[in-house]
Amino acid sequence: MDSKLFITLGLFAILIDFVSCFFIRQVIWSIVWCDKGGKYNKLMKLKQGQNIFSRLNMQYLQNFIHQNIRQFHFWINVKRLHFAIMIINIFAILGFTFFYRSISKIANIYCMGYLILSFLTATVCAFQFDTNKNTKYDRKRISRKKK
Repeated sequence: MDSKLFITLGLFAILIDFVSCFFIRQVIWSIVWCDKGGKYNKLMKLKQGQNIFSRLNMQYLQNFIHQNIRQFHFWINVKRLHFAIMIINIFAILGFTFFYRSISKIANIYCMGYLILSFLTATVCAFQFDTNKNTKYDRKRISRKKK
């Protein structure tokens, strides 16, 4: 594997990580939406007073959760862990890119492992959704609405 293929696979793994972040954020919003009773306009008002870092962190939503607090904390911690691993891997791929000629075998093994791990993470996150793009919290909210 040459350095161009290594960089391509690394960028593909990082892209998959961003997809995983999107899925994790959707699950967190689903929990909040379930707790707030499914009012979309109320949810958009929650974002209005927040800056960009607060919105990315999503910790401000904790004040509005009452029923599914454990699930919320679990997914927030998953998001934090995923973000930390993603940042570490971005720097590792950049470092391996600069020293690729001398450590090509280690860099290739690391990149393939990272790509497989990223793909598995995205797959696990995607399995949180059903065929209608609803999570279990969405289904709970919808069933309460129908009663």
